[in-house]
Amino acid sequence: MKKFYIILIFGITLTCSNDQEIAETVNPLEGNWHMINLRTGFLAQPLELGEIIWKFDIDNDKLLIENTTNPEGNPLYLLETGEYDMTVVDQTLTMLSVFTTIASTTGEELFYEIELNFDFRFQDEGEILVLDGGAEGDGPLIRFQKVD
Repeated sequence: MKKFYIILIFGITLTCSNDQEIAETVNPLEGNWHMINLRTGFLAQPLELGEIIWKFDIDNDKLLIENTTNPEGNPLYLLETGEYDMTVVDQTLTMLSVFTTIASTTGEELFYEIELNFDFRFQDEGEILVLDGGAEGDGPLIRFQKVD
């Protein structure tokens, strides 16, 4: 009878699953990223945590941007506060931005649609995200710190 219980306990132990093994894999891009540095052309600017926050929602192909300080006329704010469509394929992030401006000669409101492409990589064990929009050719190079 002892042998039966030992075999039964051993069998139960082998068939029980480990919850950690079942846990879903989370995309490292998912979550809140605080912009800490932006370089465009010759302009490089460090930023304080919380000034510009990008939240990636990979499951819904959305990027939420929150600019917590006044972006009026500041070249550091690449995109206004809002929700943007995006896709992630391999190590490339593609975003679609639609913005308006007023024509200086006619006063007419003009709409522009721009597709932004960034290669991305992680540094410091995934705590730093680097988006490279063609920095070799004066495109933006943006660094973010992950904040939960």
